Amino acid sequence: MAAGELIGNLVQISNQKYAIFEEILDLTNSQTGAIASEDFELLGNLIQEKQKRITQVEPLDEQFNSLYSKLKEELGVSSMEQLTGNDVPGIAELKNIISKLLEIIDQISEVEKRNNDSMKTLLENNKKQIKDVVYGKKALLAYSNKSYESPSYFIDKKK
Repeated sequence: MAAGELIGNLVQISNQKYAIFEEILDLTNSQTGAIASEDFELLGNLIQEKQKRITQVEPLDEQFNSLYSKLKEELGVSSMEQLTGNDVPGIAELKNIISKLLEIIDQISEVEKRNNDSMKTLLENNKKQIKDVVYGKKALLAYSNKSYESPSYFIDKKK
């Protein structure tokens, strides 16, 4: 396979990955709203949808890595940084789409981090509320517990 054809395939795969990552970013942003409204059913659905998209990316990554290795071998380089846009047609476009991919991955990562922090805060608040309920229940039982005197079963009857 010629270098130009390899680069074209790499650009095509990268564009497909970018489209999927855009969907993942949208889903991740939607998760933020679900966390804020404490809609855990919606959150679960969004996580499942996001996992489907991640599963779609995995075979594209494998294809990309295979073609990328072939391209480096074809061009006799160890990394794409060794090439400039003028060396091989399409390299500039490939570098551009890879740069866009890295940017959107960073955006997803930032939103994920904020979502994780929000979930930790929510979890801590819920833990505190549960603890308060448990303590309240114990206190209620302590005050409402009526001590019943048990009848004496051993009555001394002398004849």
